[in-house]
Amino acid sequence: MKVLEGTPQEIAEYQATQAPPGNGSALDITAQPVLKPSKAKKPAQEAAAAPAPSTADEVAEEMVDTFAEEVEDTEDEAMGRNWLTVQYVIFSRSWNPNRIQANPAQVRRVRRYLDNCLAQLDDVWVTYGTGKGSEDGLANYVLLRDARTAKYGALAYIWPRTGIVRFRLKWAEINEAVQKSGRVRGLSVAASDPYAVSMTLNDEDDLMLAFQLAGLALEKVRNP
Repeated sequence: MKVLEGTPQEIAEYQATQAPPGNGSALDITAQPVLKPSKAKKPAQEAAAAPAPSTADEVAEEMVDTFAEEVEDTEDEAMGRNWLTVQYVIFSRSWNPNRIQANPAQVRRVRRYLDNCLAQLDDVWVTYGTGKGSEDGLANYVLLRDARTAKYGALAYIWPRTGIVRFRLKWAEINEAVQKSGRVRGLSVAASDPYAVSMTLNDEDDLMLAFQLAGLALEKVRNP
């Protein structure tokens, strides 16, 4: 794994210009804790006025600017660097071989989902996993975890490129209406595997449902 040195701005600019990394390993909960620094949101009219970037270079430029602002806004530089790494994973794992994001809107939904969880769930954080098979040593997913205890692993794994979220829930633990919604899937896993429910973030309704499932997973690990 290459160790990068420099300011957060320099690191972000360097990472944004690199070719897509290799694949990460399978589920790996050996991760570093990440907290999101506070950041004032831009007015809605400004966000609506800016056209959504579609190519890798356009997205890279946007992400570098965002990275720099978020790291500068935090009082804890180490925390800022960790948050930068999470954002780097979200961005870099969205590449396809043609250096154009498979779905830029999907990446934005993933970021919004994580922002919502951090803002509205009690004491959770986002982490990044390790991947032995990747060039940068990072996995292809990010994790949502309970900040109070690491005993039960992640609440959910989120894959930025596809928008798939895999929850620490059993199929029987979600209600019948959700099961029949067509938005969630029960996974064929070993009885000992707690991650048996997944869904894909395709629209606003998915974001809301995924937030509710993350809350259910959080309640489960705090009240086993």
